[in-house]
Amino acid sequence: RGVTGVQTCALPICFPVTIGKTTLTKGIVNGLGSKEEVQSPTFTISRRYRCRDSLEVAHYDFYRLHDAGIMKHEISESISDPNFIVVIEWGDVIKDILPKDKLTISLTSTDENTREVDLQPHGDLTKRLEALK
Repeated sequence: RGVTGVQTCALPICFPVTIGKTTLTKGIVNGLGSKEEVQSPTFTISRRYRCRDSLEVAHYDFYRLHDAGIMKHEISESISDPNFIVVIEWGDVIKDILPKDKLTISLTSTDENTREVDLQPHGDLTKRLEALK
């Protein structure tokens, strides 16, 4: 279901400032049928977007934080809800609370207008993605 053919999915994305994390999230949200305007959660820490088929995208940004703090409970709830796709910018800050089953997305700038995308599944998600081939 959703982006990966599985229900809940945590997507930590870790890469440099201004490389396109929010643009990537906008693509995910729009690809899931939402018409909402996607904005960076840098100052609000989190944003949510309603998508098709009762799916929601929870978008977090931990650039200004050093740990999950008061957001830990909200993130845990979102990750355990089968109707959520959870996108986490600067996910390495909260890696201790992320599930084993996750898809880590890394972006590398190859030039001013081009990005290389690396998708790294973890845990049982690896087997479930292999089964989709």
